[in-house]
Amino acid sequence: MVWNEPSDDRSNRDPWRKQNNKLKKNVKKYKSNKIFFFNLKKYFIILSKLIKNYSKNFSLSKNIKIPIIIVLIFVPLLLFFKGFYVVKDTEQGVVINLGKFSRIVNPGLHWKIIFIEQVKYINVATITEITLSNLLLNAEEKLLNIETNIAYKIVNAKDYFFSVKNPDEIMRQIINGTLYHVIGSFNTDKILIKDNDFIEKIIQKEIEKKIILFKLGIKIIDIHFNKITFPKEVKNSFDAMQLALKNKEKYIKKAKSYADEVIFLANNKASYILRLSKLYKMYKIIKLNRNIVLFSKIFYKHEVKKIFFIKNLY
Repeated sequence: MVWNEPSDDRSNRDPWRKQNNKLKKNVKKYKSNKIFFFNLKKYFIILSKLIKNYSKNFSLSKNIKIPIIIVLIFVPLLLFFKGFYVVKDTEQGVVINLGKFSRIVNPGLHWKIIFIEQVKYINVATITEITLSNLLLNAEEKLLNIETNIAYKIVNAKDYFFSVKNPDEIMRQIINGTLYHVIGSFNTDKILIKDNDFIEKIIQKEIEKKIILFKLGIKIIDIHFNKITFPKEVKNSFDAMQLALKNKEKYIKKAKSYADEVIFLANNKASYILRLSKLYKMYKIIKLNRNIVLFSKIFYKHEVKKIFFIKNLY
């Protein structure tokens, strides 16, 4: 749609609207700065006039009062200028008023009341990395030496400063407790081989829940296991166990191949015996049929002779 085409949405008409808004903000800042420096200039003019008037009115005997007046005027001015401070682009400032939280200030030039307000600076862009090495028991009650790397950064300066006394130490305690809890619910094979990524995600979720609970103002960026090994005391036993597992698989394969060979030979022998039995059956049947025919012939001859003999008698 053309920018000057009629539309109900006025915000979409002017493509330079965002630039105009930025320009207006810059003008406001310029005006505020101009007003401030104008008032400051006016203050200096009034101050110079006061000093001239006092210098004219006071005689030489009263010149002692002039330094006192100058001190009373310049000390507040000095304290005023000393109240200015700059927050860097990568930082946030936490203003504390008489020991209590007052406000969060963003990067830029700001002013504080001297002796009443205090500013603490927090780098919210830097990512902090800590590496922890722990001896942990898994679900099979086996000791594992796990080296874990955790990266996090501060996202809420107020919570980081005022929720707990030492947030970094609390963070370490949370990580250690979560590791003990999560690793204690998994078997050795899953931790060492199969489900490392899955376990790391579970640990990160558990840590984030506790961070929200304690209001630490911290966000987890990444968590991963650098190294998972057995302690030196049980490493030899573990190596022997791994060798036994490999030998177990090897012997199982050999047993299966031997069983397959025996079954194959037994099946061949069984089929051979069945064929022999069928042939023997056929042989027996043929022999019996032949004997029946032979017996029938003998019986027939005998009957013929018997009949002939009886005829001869009569």
